[in-house]
Amino acid sequence: MRLAFSQARSENPECAERNRRIKDFLEFKLVYYIGLYNSRFAIFLL
Repeated sequence: MRLAFSQARSENPECAERNRRIKDFLEFKLVYYIGLYNSRFAIFLL
């Protein structure tokens, strides 16, 4: 039941576009914060 519902939702182009945009934004934020944390850690080690 849940699988059919998610499949129907993913077929909706507007919903799929919005989900992809949110996912891309979250991935960018995650990569940005990991890079920031790693650079801070490198400065701390120096």
